[in-house]
Amino acid sequence: MNKIPFSERLAQHTPILADGAMGTLLMQRSGLGLNACLDQLNLTHPVLVRDVHSEYIAAGSELIETNTFGANSFKLAEYGLSESVIEINQAGVTSAREAAAGHDVYVAGAVGPLGVALKPYGKVSREEGRAAFTEQIQALLAANVDLLLFETFPNHDELMLAIETARSLDAEIPIVAQATFSVDGVTNTGHTPARVA
Repeated sequence: MNKIPFSERLAQHTPILADGAMGTLLMQRSGLGLNACLDQLNLTHPVLVRDVHSEYIAAGSELIETNTFGANSFKLAEYGLSESVIEINQAGVTSAREAAAGHDVYVAGAVGPLGVALKPYGKVSREEGRAAFTEQIQALLAANVDLLLFETFPNHDELMLAIETARSLDAEIPIVAQATFSVDGVTNTGHTPARVA
């Protein structure tokens, strides 16, 4: 297929249909619970992951996210997998790329929050956070994602750190950044949507 670069596709100012919930479907189909490491399925059940991507593409998705939302060293450490960051992220891209083969579909490298609080709200330094983001983002970039998608960040400062880290690794990679807001309309650090934007 003759897929144009993602930045050119955005410049067309027409909607891009993305996929839907990955974790929900993987939990249903794998039988794993809420506390399971869904990112590990990239290694243990890659066909299952690929099939979910394929179903979204068949339904019309033009953009699919890798199954790497929690594939950073902090979150993976909870399952004894902190040494598998690169392997899990790259396997996630492989499954998405296999599903996208032959289709005009963009593969977004999904990066979620670290799962720990950065200083001054927690004990993790910005340098430690940057190192974790660097490891994951480098793995996604090396596997040749079309863009990076920072998914559902409740902390504006952490989202900015993730973006800064990505820009230091690749100044041209397109980035989609998502923030989440509480019922009172601000992030957990008090930022309004306007300030986040």
